[in-house]
Amino acid sequence: MTGKKYDWLLYSILAASFALSCALVFATRPKDGGLTFEAVRGGTVIERRRAAELTDGVALDLSSGAMTNIVASDPTGIRMVLANCPGGDCLRARPMKNAGDMIVCIPHKLIMRIVSSSVGAIDVMSY
Repeated sequence: MTGKKYDWLLYSILAASFALSCALVFATRPKDGGLTFEAVRGGTVIERRRAAELTDGVALDLSSGAMTNIVASDPTGIRMVLANCPGGDCLRARPMKNAGDMIVCIPHKLIMRIVSSSVGAIDVMSY
């Protein structure tokens, strides 16, 4: 019978720790979705912006020398709108909107991607 005497204390501690864990998870989440647009040419990051900054109609010129690459945002996401590469595959790629989405222009050695900027944030909790 003495074991049941303090059950309410155990349940209260478990409920409080669960509430604290939930509060911690939601407090550490980035407010803007934590997405970042990156453009990498030849292994060097040439452009990095929060995806939330790239609202409809914003265009970025990623050109270098004779290599022309311009990306723009629209309601469907961020897409390549102008490139003078031979194949033009990057122009036909679907728009980037979510973490992990990528557009690659192989002739110009340009990689554009959306990455999660919430490194170190809590992803999953288990116990």
